[in-house]
Amino acid sequence: MVFGWHERLSWSYIKGDITKSVLLFLATLISFTALLFAIGFHQGASQMISDVQYQFLDSQFFKAAKKETFDLDSSPLSLVKTSRPTMSEMAFLNNYADSFVVSYNYEIFFPGNYSLSFRGQQIDWVSLVPVYSFVSASNRKKLLAAGTFPMANTLNDVVINTALAELIGGSKSSLIHQTLNLEVNSPISAIDGESQMLIEESFSYRDDLTIIGIVEELSFLNEPKLYYSFSALELLLDGYRFSKIKDKEGNSQTCQQIIALAPDDNYLSNYCLNIFALDEEAIGSLTYVSETLVKSNSSLEISSTSLMIQKTYQELMNATFYSMVVFVIIAIIGTCSIIATGSYSLFIAKKKDSAILSCLGARRRDVIKIFVDYTVAIVIGAALVSLPISLYLERTANNLLYQYFMFKNLIAIPYASFLKTPFLLLFILIASSLVVSCGCTILPILVYKKFSLAEELRDE
Repeated sequence: MVFGWHERLSWSYIKGDITKSVLLFLATLISFTALLFAIGFHQGASQMISDVQYQFLDSQFFKAAKKETFDLDSSPLSLVKTSRPTMSEMAFLNNYADSFVVSYNYEIFFPGNYSLSFRGQQIDWVSLVPVYSFVSASNRKKLLAAGTFPMANTLNDVVINTALAELIGGSKSSLIHQTLNLEVNSPISAIDGESQMLIEESFSYRDDLTIIGIVEELSFLNEPKLYYSFSALELLLDGYRFSKIKDKEGNSQTCQQIIALAPDDNYLSNYCLNIFALDEEAIGSLTYVSETLVKSNSSLEISSTSLMIQKTYQELMNATFYSMVVFVIIAIIGTCSIIATGSYSLFIAKKKDSAILSCLGARRRDVIKIFVDYTVAIVIGAALVSLPISLYLERTANNLLYQYFMFKNLIAIPYASFLKTPFLLLFILIASSLVVSCGCTILPILVYKKFSLAEELRDE
């Protein structure tokens, strides 16, 4: 490629003061790399938000509750009454989803008041979470880090997450087929249908649980979890009878009967119903219903832990992105100031060269082009170098984020396609380089318009 005298002179200026040129180059490089990172973070976070909910095995588990607000007279405060919805009130879900099950909540019995241990050592702060059946969870095999999902419908076979596996200790593969000791002793108080007296009873269950699989979930706001089969629990509770609590005919009642007959605002109901989505389509439908109920200020509420984590994650990502945008804007403004200052100082230092070139017949725009070429070479060079550097940093950052937080591809710089347009980001990067280069040369141009050729030559 043959360069004209403008380019050769600009290149001599770059080499003549290499320290200043390198500083301008580094400042621009940092700004463009930060800009690419901000765009990549927004792109990756936006793609990941929709997948966050599905990074948990309990994303199929929802709870439905009814909350009524009562204002207090002569007080700014209000009371919220929470109760269990009726089965008929949940019938509207049939209009939105097909594969789901609505059931009573039995947490007052199981897990209730429980203790969990491994090899004689008690394990605290573990949540026992129901999965309707591990057969319905078979489409979530991508979450498995070790083992498999139980094939039998029994309470003895369970799945744990990696947070609990780390709490127990040992490698994931070594924990497969190991046993956890579970002991449940849940006291309750219920009205005896025969005597209409308040009777105290206790639900007791003790068994060894075999770890069949370990799932790797998003670590963000996650906790140690043990997953069990809810359908197996229903079979257990259907056959568990309390000898002291009877119905009006004098027959002993089962756990299921006690929960079904309990008033909706009684503690035995746990003030909610369980909803289990049996496939990912149903998860999406129930999520949509949950958000619609919130927007319509309905007294009915459908919630889930995974949905709460997704919303929290989204708020955190938005706050992080806006903070990053502020940093990028400051960096770009600072870079433009540095480039403008550098161009101005170069013009001041080379005024005599400009005057001599003018005497030799160079037009004003030819002289201006020298300084424009100077900044264009530095800025476009920095923009092009920022591409491989940002690619390397992107991969490094994603590996670290996945290793420590299970954030997969949180930073996804759209080199190939941006806003559904191929290579639009590269075009924007080059175009912004030219705009910054030319814009930051405006100051020396304005100074040049006021420049007196005779005075400058007289200084010599």
